Amino acid sequence: MDKNRGAPLAGAGEVTLVTYDDPLAKAAVLDGAARRAGAGALYLDFDLMRAGHLASGMLRPAAGVEEVSAGAGGVRAALAAAVSRASRGGCLVIVDSLNGLHRAAGAGAEIAVNASMMMLASAARQGGSGLAVACMARAEAGGGLVMVPMGRRVVDLAGARTARAVALPGGAAVAERAGEAQTALWEPPTSL
Repeated sequence: MDKNRGAPLAGAGEVTLVTYDDPLAKAAVLDGAARRAGAGALYLDFDLMRAGHLASGMLRPAAGVEEVSAGAGGVRAALAAAVSRASRGGCLVIVDSLNGLHRAAGAGAEIAVNASMMMLASAARQGGSGLAVACMARAEAGGGLVMVPMGRRVVDLAGARTARAVALPGGAAVAERAGEAQTALWEPPTSL
């Protein structure tokens, strides 16, 4: 039985920015999205949280999902593979997370990270793939988002929808999309 119900996190040609306060809610939402997409998912784990959950047995590998854990040496290759895959269409690219990407890319790489994310969003839209980008962020008073605790402004992925990952009792989480009444429920296969 598919416990992850509701609309996909990011459908064909859509970009969704998933903000969160609770890393476990984010993990449940992104894991559910990856499992639903199956062989059509590319999971870029820049936080290395998913890799830890898989290695410890807290999560089981999702059938057909391509997992990429990119440390500092693999950031460029991971992003290039994601742009290539998104441009061919029919996949869901999950970036976990923008905060982790900035840390992995290192100091002074802000412009390169922002340019890479814009290129990835464009490739997804034009190729008909979905892109879900997680980011621990808070709203600014004048609009926009700022990454927590880094203080960096979140790149504006023009036309991106936003969703908020919210924890529920028992390890489940919901992705609440701005301006939509429907909420997608995500339940992890094992307790996080």
